Amino acid sequence: MKNCIVFVCCFLLLGFTTYYNKKDNETARIKRHSSAASDKIFYRDFIGDTTLPKKAERKAGMLFHHNSYKDFSKGILSDAGANLYVARNGNIQFINLFDLNADGFPEAVFNNDHNHHETPDLFIYHNRRPYGLRSLINPNARDAPAFQNLTWTLESLASITKLPTEGGGKAVVSDLDKDGYKDFLFVNFIHGSTLAAIPAYIYWGGADGLNSGRRSLLPVDRGTAVAVGDVTGDGLEDIVANSGREHLGLETRDFSHSFLAQQGGPREKTSYLFQQTEAGFTISSRELIPTQFAIDVKIADLDNDGSKEVIYLELGTPRALRI
Repeated sequence: MKNCIVFVCCFLLLGFTTYYNKKDNETARIKRHSSAASDKIFYRDFIGDTTLPKKAERKAGMLFHHNSYKDFSKGILSDAGANLYVARNGNIQFINLFDLNADGFPEAVFNNDHNHHETPDLFIYHNRRPYGLRSLINPNARDAPAFQNLTWTLESLASITKLPTEGGGKAVVSDLDKDGYKDFLFVNFIHGSTLAAIPAYIYWGGADGLNSGRRSLLPVDRGTAVAVGDVTGDGLEDIVANSGREHLGLETRDFSHSFLAQQGGPREKTSYLFQQTEAGFTISSRELIPTQFAIDVKIADLDNDGSKEVIYLELGTPRALRI
């Protein structure tokens, strides 16, 4: 009789221990799965209790209760999960690991939407004798022999000036300092490639034309347009430039100002007036002008009162103007 009692006690103790070990293992699996999924998604392991915990019901805004691999197989991953799948053991795993250096950890691979020539030099075509304005590419390049095409390009280079840019955009030619030589001013913009501030460039003209040794940078921060005019009425040419994303209109479904205001940051809501002084253009003479995704700017005396107005074309309401 005593032996039977001891045997029954041992059997109950073993079953009790096995039950809690199973519960501990299930809890560990749930934690592992939860760490791999979104913090808004809670799902149970395939084995064990299928009753949803009430605490999780109260916390989770969106609750999925998966009880089998079949439940998971019906799900659809968004674009961000294009390289993921749910294995039969319940783990969320990579399809392609992309472990490029074989250290056991996947690398994040991003493709640039441009090639490495996204900031080519600007070309100035001089109207000179004997060729005038002439392209670098022979118009009969397909039919002409290679040496003739090479000769054409070398001869054309003699009337072309190349200057470095950082993704050259809209430009203005003007004698900013009134020395009798035309200066070249343009904004720089690299589409979707960097969050770094990219200044505007001024190449100052001289007796030898334009060269990369006479260049000034204006802190515009990836400008989309630039204009030149005497805005302050002191007889000196000032510069107005605006920052923004010129491709934003292709990315939004709603062109209202209120929607765009929510999307943009300080850069998209700021334009700049660089007032020229006797010292030239300095950061201390820069004035900030509030705009909303300005993509173009002009300077003109609209009311013929002798003072210049600044007109911005902004994204938002179609043909929206800010004066």
